[in-house]
Amino acid sequence: MSPPNRWWARLLLRQLISGGLRHLIICPGNRDVPFMAAAIDCSDLQVHSHLDERSAAFRALGLAKATGQPAAVVTTSGSAVANCLPALCEAHASGIPLILISADRPPHLQDCGAPQTMAQAHIFKPFCAASCDLGLPAIDRAPAMLVTLAQALHQALERPGPLHLNQPFDEPLMESQDPPGPAPSPQPPPTREPMENHPLLDRARQALAGARRGLVVCGPHAGVDPQLLAPLIAAGWPILSDACSGLRPHALPGQMSSADFLLAGPAKSWEADLILRLGPAPLARPCWEWLQRSPATILRWDRLPVTADFCHREFINLAMLPSPQLASLLTAAAPVDGDWRERWLKHDDQAQRLLADWRESTEWGECLAACLACQLPGPWAHLALANSLSVRHGNSFVLPGSGWQGVWASRGVNGIDGTIGTAIGLSEALGPLRLLIGDLALLHDAPALAALRQSAACLQIVVLDNGGGRIFDTLPSARIPGIGPLLRSPQQLDFAGLARAFGLPATVITHRELLRQELEKPIHGSEMLVLDFAGADPSGELAALRSRIAGG
Repeated sequence: MSPPNRWWARLLLRQLISGGLRHLIICPGNRDVPFMAAAIDCSDLQVHSHLDERSAAFRALGLAKATGQPAAVVTTSGSAVANCLPALCEAHASGIPLILISADRPPHLQDCGAPQTMAQAHIFKPFCAASCDLGLPAIDRAPAMLVTLAQALHQALERPGPLHLNQPFDEPLMESQDPPGPAPSPQPPPTREPMENHPLLDRARQALAGARRGLVVCGPHAGVDPQLLAPLIAAGWPILSDACSGLRPHALPGQMSSADFLLAGPAKSWEADLILRLGPAPLARPCWEWLQRSPATILRWDRLPVTADFCHREFINLAMLPSPQLASLLTAAAPVDGDWRERWLKHDDQAQRLLADWRESTEWGECLAACLACQLPGPWAHLALANSLSVRHGNSFVLPGSGWQGVWASRGVNGIDGTIGTAIGLSEALGPLRLLIGDLALLHDAPALAALRQSAACLQIVVLDNGGGRIFDTLPSARIPGIGPLLRSPQQLDFAGLARAFGLPATVITHRELLRQELEKPIHGSEMLVLDFAGADPSGELAALRSRIAGG
């Protein structure tokens, strides 16, 4: 009798669907054919085909990040699986429920020189909330498999983080018909245990009640509903938010976007008495260095577990405190000192006026172009920012309430890999999206451009063609004689030609008027804008701008 591979794969997918899976990305191969066939049987799934496993995993990451629900990528056996590691690392660090389903060879072909075979089970365990080797399909094992799968998915959603399911299949890969009798039904997830009263809530409540120079610092993708901050806003707390914190699209009273500038200048010596840290560490070095020096009491909340924090030797750890309990806690906040609040808001307002004057008067260059791309959404609903220099531009230039519905970046492990794949996934879930990306990050994920022809994604890819990794120019190591080309890896490529090779319209832009026109024109589908900065020095431009604003 043929092994019930398609039947088993269908059970597996339906169990995941019952847990929220709606998007499945399948990479080509033979060993994963049972999943291809099973996906055809699952009308609740949106199935996408993607050639390259690395960018496919990032595409699933983008879908999961945008929806808050699990998204899965399926690969064949062998080295195809290993290509998913970078996306799993990012998903683990960012708390994204990315599911990797790796098809595998059967046990009797392991460790004997069989082709396209390697040790796959649990190879990503350090970067997964759960990892399962599901064993060969067997009718009598199906109910137990579904229970195991329900528990593993529950772990991945509770932590949250990636789930790796390794599924071996023996040949023949496809059975002629389903086994007789009804198939087992999906299993319900385990019951969630309610959180007991947090042992540090009383200390946190007392700290909030006694603070007079309180400050909120909200890091990347903190996962905080802006309404939750209502008690602090009413109490007058200043809010420093990263561009991709989730707060910048909202015009919240007291929210400031110029912390990068202020904490490198006039606010460098200011001392808060209580800081509420929401989410990961802020992006900008002046911000986290200021936090490291701060003598303030720290309340540290995160939707992921936190055991240590490089910004603080001590903190009141509120990690994974449910949002309703956090909201209740924040009602204890006392009004801040009026002079403390006004000092922050006055300097932020002055910084924004200087920035606006600079934008209208400065000459064509990378900083101006990035500023325009961040402040003129036009018809594009969402903004994605690539690592490394692009996201720093966004942190400086995206204004609160500037018209974006969402601002996104991969700030888990901060890599430049998978940027286009992630943007495709984000756009498939959210709609039209502008991606601000450097030349190296684009080249690093160029194969993902092939997916745009078959994808529902709509991207405006704005490329900062600045001659390589110019963020390294800001580091002390850049002063080592002769090291520049090794650090920057400059690329002399025709990026517009690269786009056209993938069927993507492309425009080369060399001045502000054309850029403004292209940013604000109606959407006609995905496109690439290549911003050419001959002889540019973006790190010097940014340093000069920061000096200008810090000096008032």
